[in-house]
Amino acid sequence: MAELGMNLFFSGKIGASSDNTFDFGHEMRVFFERQQQRMGFDDEFLADHFAICSRSAALRLMKLFHQGKSLKPVFVKRIQELLCISDREFAEFEKSFKVRALTSRNMFFAKLRLFLKHADEIASTPAYANVVFHTLKGPKVPFRRSRPLTLGELLSCYVSEQLIFTNLSGHRSYVYAIDGGIGRRALHAFDSRTGAFFRTLDPKIHRRMMWIYENFEPSFAYTPSVWTIPRLIDVLETKGAQEEH
Repeated sequence: MAELGMNLFFSGKIGASSDNTFDFGHEMRVFFERQQQRMGFDDEFLADHFAICSRSAALRLMKLFHQGKSLKPVFVKRIQELLCISDREFAEFEKSFKVRALTSRNMFFAKLRLFLKHADEIASTPAYANVVFHTLKGPKVPFRRSRPLTLGELLSCYVSEQLIFTNLSGHRSYVYAIDGGIGRRALHAFDSRTGAFFRTLDPKIHRRMMWIYENFEPSFAYTPSVWTIPRLIDVLETKGAQEEH
């Protein structure tokens, strides 16, 4: 998956996606830019006070930030300080984002059978296929732009029996995230029997899943979608009810 991505919460590619697609980077940028507008600080003012690098370097960093490029945490922290966003305010923003992202994840797996039933329809409808799933993204690989993990890509893995394994309890489980550093990456999965979410470092499972992870190739061209998991559930359930009558 170009990096099938998968650092929980914070790895979404910063870019021009909808506020409805749980992309932490994008929403953080919007949060900062709104504060910048409220404070009346232009980039030149921020660069004059950046302090931890030259003014010209700070201007380049601000340009990259507005373009949706990833910055080192130290630079993001400095922008936060210059915009007078307290650690408490930023923590509340993060918490709000996590709650919404986790709600989306939970709703998806609660309706997993519905999504799998309509996997072909979702794959053939770009607006559906490009819904960003739980702010995950594909792996970073040399010379390839990372991208969000979309609903279409995730379902294509499940339909082809990838990212699925039998856990230690003998239950069919679906991987939806991988996080941690190299050599310590943990799999996050959903147990379809119990409905529980769990984390595993089991080496036998890990090796196979990581091979799939590192060798994933996107099946769909990605364009931001304004659709959401809850909205898509409503459409699919309505369609199913109509087909029954």
